Amino acid sequence: MVLWLLPASLIDRAKHIALGASVVTLIFAVAGALQFSTASKDKFQLVEEHSWIPQFGVSYALGVDGIALSLILMSVILVPVCLLAAWNDLPAEEAHRERHYFALMLVLETFMVGVFAATDVFLFYVFFEAMLVPVYFLIGQFGGPRRQYAAVKFLLFSLAGGLIMLAAVIAPLCPGARRS
Repeated sequence: MVLWLLPASLIDRAKHIALGASVVTLIFAVAGALQFSTASKDKFQLVEEHSWIPQFGVSYALGVDGIALSLILMSVILVPVCLLAAWNDLPAEEAHRERHYFALMLVLETFMVGVFAATDVFLFYVFFEAMLVPVYFLIGQFGGPRRQYAAVKFLLFSLAGGLIMLAAVIAPLCPGARRS
């Protein structure tokens, strides 16, 4: 949000702010990884849990196991690399759009970490579907010559798959569903 709200006089610093934010995220992820204990008997570590929609048993639950931790670390390492790779991609006359690209990349990073850290299946679904929004705009604004066509096609296919996943998520919550 900070990048989108930057005053016009600071727009040229958007790249640096985005890179700084992604490096800070990387530092926090590494600090979390250093607190992770492979000897622990707990299923998840670094857990944060709050009741969200108690009527359906849905909670805001985050935590990491070994696989999630490695995927989170991979994500937070790749985002600064991607930001640096895109550092000079836009022509000088389109430099005002840079902040949108870098802001969308940071939003995408947030949702990626959320997907990998979610321990509640509904929260996983929310993060997974929310990732579609920044990716849609990244493709639609910064893609190749047929970027709008590709963005719409990406969104339609992803939403169709998401609806199937939603049905799988809510089916056990429906009355009369078999419980195992």
